[in-house]
Amino acid sequence: MTDVWYGPNHQTVSTSCLLFNPEEEIRTILHDGRDCLVKVTVDQEQNLMLSNQVPIHSPNLPTTVERVFSEDGFVMTMACGQFFAQMEFSKCLDVEDDTYFH
Repeated sequence: MTDVWYGPNHQTVSTSCLLFNPEEEIRTILHDGRDCLVKVTVDQEQNLMLSNQVPIHSPNLPTTVERVFSEDGFVMTMACGQFFAQMEFSKCLDVEDDTYFH
């Protein structure tokens, strides 16, 4: 799983690559600096990836991130306590055109 995050002024970029085995809990530091235990579950039949982020040394609440994939892209829903955010990511590259990656 690779994420790219842009700073508030769009002058800075942060990227990360999280390698995981489904159902295996790992410890990592997230973009916002939280030291967390992260567990990822993958349900291929429902095209779903669910990750739970539990802060280790913080009073912050755990965060759940759900990604539902389709042929058009995916919808990501984040939940922390009573707050929810949802973003839709559209596929923008043609599978036939892989020049972007070379």
